[in-house]
Amino acid sequence: MDKKKLWIIILSVIVGVLLLGGIALFFFFDISPKDSGERLLIDTDSNVNTNESSSDTDNDKQDESNDLEDDNGNQTNNNEQTGNQESNSNQNNENNSSDFDYIDSTEDDVVAYFENMETEVNQSSTFKEKFKEYFVTIIDFIFYDKEIKGYTFNELTDMAKIKVIAAALKMDSKLDELFPNYKETISSTASGIYDNIKGKLVTSYLDISTEVCKNNAEGCVKVKEIFSDIKSVCKITWEFIKELLKNAGSKLKEWYEIYRG
Repeated sequence: MDKKKLWIIILSVIVGVLLLGGIALFFFFDISPKDSGERLLIDTDSNVNTNESSSDTDNDKQDESNDLEDDNGNQTNNNEQTGNQESNSNQNNENNSSDFDYIDSTEDDVVAYFENMETEVNQSSTFKEKFKEYFVTIIDFIFYDKEIKGYTFNELTDMAKIKVIAAALKMDSKLDELFPNYKETISSTASGIYDNIKGKLVTSYLDISTEVCKNNAEGCVKVKEIFSDIKSVCKITWEFIKELLKNAGSKLKEWYEIYRG
């Protein structure tokens, strides 16, 4: 074989090897980037799906939290509205009660009203004008049909009348002690209706007590006990009572029974 043919064969082999290597490299670089891209795409999609799932979960939790807050807020608002309604209702009831106290008043309330006046007078040495007004009020109630807490004097039971008169007598005695001749200033503007008011009060007390003792033994004991206290506080003597009896001699026995207790 000559040299020329030999070089041709060698060159052919070399070219063939080079061609085969080139083809191999072509397929390698063509497939590898594609697979890598697909894998990258899959991984990216997976991350997106994961993130979306996580985001959806977070959104669901946030929605649930908002729903709970809304429910709690609504419940709080409902409770506040209910509380406000109850408060308003209670306030209305209190206002109605204060405006119409006399509707639910009893004669015990009337008695307590005047006994509180008498207690206040006994516990203070001032407020002359105020205490004079107290006395005018109780006298107007007993003798002149003034209404107190929905009652007039004549609408009270005999025992309640006794207690009111007792309060008036004690108030009069204390006012005479604190402000001697205080009734003169009242009488000067009231046509003398307070002249000898003590005698009028004692007469009323004894007349009512006489009726109680005719019909109620237990009540009779009570009115005698009350008058015993009045005698001591107001310094009422039998001589004073006899003076009242000058125009009512037939009551001597009954009045004496009350007086001696």
